[in-house]
Amino acid sequence: MFVNVIIPSAKSTSSLTIPTDAIQEHEGKKFVFVHKEGTHFERRDIQMGQKAQGTTAVLRGLNPSDQVVVKGAFVLKSKMLADLLGEE
Repeated sequence: MFVNVIIPSAKSTSSLTIPTDAIQEHEGKKFVFVHKEGTHFERRDIQMGQKAQGTTAVLRGLNPSDQVVVKGAFVLKSKMLADLLGEE
């Protein structure tokens, strides 16, 4: 007996990838900090895709031109949490 099987292949799509180290988490939500200008940064919630070799695909939440903070993101997260708690 022989069987012919057709296996559809995944379509190749380009995706936006960022270093996995840039991704932070708070209250179950994944986010990154995007540099706006000078010393101003913005928290941006993201939807993650697959991870591979130290990078993560971002399905939603970022534009290709966004500058994502990799080094120092934990410091920004600490400042954000302090601001949420009303600490200075």
